[in-house]
Amino acid sequence: MTTAATFSMARDQIVLIDARSTTLTISWPPIQDVAFYLLEYRTNIENQWEMLADDLTLTEIRKTQLDCKKEYFFRVAAIYKDDTLSGWISHKEPFQPLPVKEDREFSMAPPVVNRLKEKETLMIEWEAIEEDIYAFELQFRQNRGGQPWITISEDLHSNQVRKRNLTCKWGYQFRVRPVTDHANEPWSLPSEPVIANGVKSPFPKILMKGLKTTPQPPPPQRPPKKKEKPLMIEENHEDTRRQRYEPDKMDAPWFKPAEESEAMIVNWNPVEYATGYELQMIKCMKKRAQWKTIAANLQGTQVKKKNLTNKAGYQFRIRPNGFRKETEFSDPSNIAIAN
Repeated sequence: MTTAATFSMARDQIVLIDARSTTLTISWPPIQDVAFYLLEYRTNIENQWEMLADDLTLTEIRKTQLDCKKEYFFRVAAIYKDDTLSGWISHKEPFQPLPVKEDREFSMAPPVVNRLKEKETLMIEWEAIEEDIYAFELQFRQNRGGQPWITISEDLHSNQVRKRNLTCKWGYQFRVRPVTDHANEPWSLPSEPVIANGVKSPFPKILMKGLKTTPQPPPPQRPPKKKEKPLMIEENHEDTRRQRYEPDKMDAPWFKPAEESEAMIVNWNPVEYATGYELQMIKCMKKRAQWKTIAANLQGTQVKKKNLTNKAGYQFRIRPNGFRKETEFSDPSNIAIAN
């Protein structure tokens, strides 16, 4: 191979994105017309470089099975489409995993990011948790070698959001955390990089859905389409899976005690053509109390809610999913106090 020095240590360096007790996540600046990246590493006391990967196409990787008592160096070079090789770049100071006692487990799994038919748009979904939270905070960044995180919203009350105008050809990553009484809840691990539909990318088509560099939860189950009612296709892509049927406001949920303590069974009436139900709960007589989503797309007409320890009780409200216009929530239920 011939060598073409395009990386420059004066302006380009590998940056540390995340450190855990056994892992390091690193990133580096992208290069135009690159075919693959070569990545090597070594400990601070060894001079022998060891190959980590010779076929990377994205500019971020998470190295696992590291020793928290050791320090590490990484270096990367680019192989171009014409089979030429760039010079190496590295970093000045070594990277070290966190001590075990400082390694706090992330409270949430990485978001799942799905490409949509709508151009330059991604759907971001994350797990619905039942802990005492007020909302979710969601951030994103371009997958371009250590770009800063940008807040999309600090006050999301569902577990999914549609993000538009995503034009970066290198793709995007997302992370999420709960908003609670505790300050600075830990962020989830970043999602895998995903490039939106309609964006011309330098990566092969097989990688357009992102490289699996972090563990991902399974996507939420989608309800089956109703065969007896054809979908009314609209010009707007967002309405292609919704129907013209507009339901009345739902009746308030009702409840009955469960067999075990600190639990309630919440019931509601079914709604024709609904593909699921969003159920919310609020603590009575609690300062800063807000409605929080228990589940964004429940199937069936009842659910068991556990860990109901608030002595003043709880109220519930519900609304159906799957319609052209977003429906309003029902009136709140009576106050429910668990055994």
